[in-house]
Amino acid sequence: MSEFHQQLLKLQHAAVRDLAWCCFSPPLVRAPNTYISSALAQSSINNLILPENTADTWMWLIELDRTPDYLLHHVAQLKSRRLGLYYEALWQFYFSHCPGWELLAYGIQINADGRTQGAFDFLCRYGDRYIHIETAVKFYLRRDDTTLDDCAWHHWLGPHSRDRLDIKLNHMLSHQLQLSQGEAAQGYLQQQFPEAKYWERTLCLQGYLFNTPQSNKPPQHSNPDHAQGTWYRMQDFIQQLKQSDCDAWLVLNRRHWLSPAQQRETSYIIDRQELSALLQQHFLISAQSKFETSKTKEPLLLAALFKFDDVWQETARVFVVPNSWPNHIDSV
Repeated sequence: MSEFHQQLLKLQHAAVRDLAWCCFSPPLVRAPNTYISSALAQSSINNLILPENTADTWMWLIELDRTPDYLLHHVAQLKSRRLGLYYEALWQFYFSHCPGWELLAYGIQINADGRTQGAFDFLCRYGDRYIHIETAVKFYLRRDDTTLDDCAWHHWLGPHSRDRLDIKLNHMLSHQLQLSQGEAAQGYLQQQFPEAKYWERTLCLQGYLFNTPQSNKPPQHSNPDHAQGTWYRMQDFIQQLKQSDCDAWLVLNRRHWLSPAQQRETSYIIDRQELSALLQQHFLISAQSKFETSKTKEPLLLAALFKFDDVWQETARVFVVPNSWPNHIDSV
């Protein structure tokens, strides 16, 4: 078990573990400036690296875990179950409450000539540093239907195959993080924060990358320490289950896609046979058929579990997708 997982074991509340994951999970991209054209590189864009001491952050998280009411109330106010909004809410809490940070503004739209130019995710101050931070949490699966340039960013798709890693990264770097360079945005920043002489621009793109069992090739220039998992088509995973030595599984709902799963009670844990039946029912496929019906369901994210010190811990993460992936067009 990694040192990070051992630290997470100390945290009793899922929201605090998710906040810890935000603080310490590696970014997906190794060097953002690699993807910026010289025409846009007026100032550097870096990954968000928390400036405070790691030990101090862990102590703050452990103390928060003892009295988590403010955090639990904060995330309970969310009206949507979208994971991106939950992730954003965790960062909002962090920048508002972690010692040393000051959240100056968030979600601020910039308008010019009656049109929206974009919106700042977070404008923060840390000491004498003023920082514009754009955040996103994403989950991408590498296509297995190509053999040419298979590490290229455009071969990495979201679970519903509508979202592409290269498009998301390009949008964040060439649009979201360029917002502060525009005339309207600079006017807003100068008016609201005249003491700020310079704004750093930082990217916070986190998540998981899922390869096939036959390949562990990461995208080009990705962070070598990125969080990762494996994906299968449904029919292949059911065959794999028969040979698996893991007999404890958890189906993760969207709110639980961030930090590694941790379960103390067994009521939600299912064995291989139960999981196989659940998958066939979920994808509306009979046990004798290898093909989807006309209406399939969305992919499922699973955690394989093993018991450590009376706590069930995630040891592997698996996306199961329809047999026709990436060509299915199901609604979310």
